[in-house]
Amino acid sequence: MTAKLFLDLDYFFWEPNIFISKWNNFELRWYAVLFVLAAFAGRFVVVYIYKKEGKYDKLADLQLVYMILGNVLGARIGHIIFYNPEILSINFFELFKFWKSGLASHGAAIGVLVAMSIYSYEFKIEKFKIKVKDRLKQGNNYLQIMDRIVIGVALGACLVRVGNFVNSEIIGKPTGSDYGIIMTNPYSDRLETTLPFVENVNYKKGHGSISSGYPYVDITIEFKNQKYFEERIRAGVDRLLLKTMPVNRGPYDHIINPKGKNLAYTFIRTNDSFKVNFEAVGVNRHPTQLYESLTYFILFLLLFLIWVRNREKLRPGLLLGLFMVLLFSLRILHEFFKENQVSFENEMILNMGQILSIPFVVLGFLVLFFKNLHTLVHEKCA
Repeated sequence: MTAKLFLDLDYFFWEPNIFISKWNNFELRWYAVLFVLAAFAGRFVVVYIYKKEGKYDKLADLQLVYMILGNVLGARIGHIIFYNPEILSINFFELFKFWKSGLASHGAAIGVLVAMSIYSYEFKIEKFKIKVKDRLKQGNNYLQIMDRIVIGVALGACLVRVGNFVNSEIIGKPTGSDYGIIMTNPYSDRLETTLPFVENVNYKKGHGSISSGYPYVDITIEFKNQKYFEERIRAGVDRLLLKTMPVNRGPYDHIINPKGKNLAYTFIRTNDSFKVNFEAVGVNRHPTQLYESLTYFILFLLLFLIWVRNREKLRPGLLLGLFMVLLFSLRILHEFFKENQVSFENEMILNMGQILSIPFVVLGFLVLFFKNLHTLVHEKCA
């Protein structure tokens, strides 16, 4: 992956190339590759575990199919229901267009839990009663299967968040300090769709800042170097450049223009190029995607090490319960550093991601508590 990454002790610009390749109408994005890699990394972990336990067979690969379907469909349906339910009034089938943007990790979690229950349990209706029987696939009950899957899911979640970072999405709040990242791709995209004949946008650190966390940024826009475009380019810049930058920071802005109409910009004409240069202000933001990716990787290591040291006597549900408590507690914490995804969250004390995480934390504690209680009762009865 090629990317322009300017490191310093305080903040850096993040301007990745989100495409691995582009050929005619075909585009291969890093996010897609990382998403697929997440699935196969999870599969590798689960297969490794089953082989070490002497329980591997082809059904382990069937688990991957159930997990992927539950993950993708659950993530898309969850996003629509939790964040954009108004879309259903326009077109109900938008629920299943998972290739579109908009995936919710809480929906993915629900999808995986449901999909694996379908995989694990046999459901029968007899005399108006539903009977449920655990099929004990690979000799494991539902909780044991989930104990192994969540190890791979934690690793997969780490990779997906790296993909979000490449896409400059799920952005963090301003740091209010010299530390942070300035994501330049969203502003470059805005320039390319607003101004005529833009070929490239370059960013350099300016001198000083207007306040802590809002440094000056030197921006140069390169245009197509045909002189017969020059008049249109100049007119476009004079008319539209100010519209590309707000005067005051909004929740999704990375470059702002506090000077407003007093912004000074300079056209530069050489034999080889035609450019415009101006000074704006960047917004240092938390790299929340990396925060999440790192903590999910640590969670993966923790769960894996617990399995390694206790696999012979691992209590069913232990890893699943730990996973749900730790991951979604971390998610509640991470949300304090993120911008809200939709506007209705601005009026809420906790945002939707935090509210949706609470039931998973509670469910994780229930799995841990009731299995412990069951063990104690069983031992006393024996």
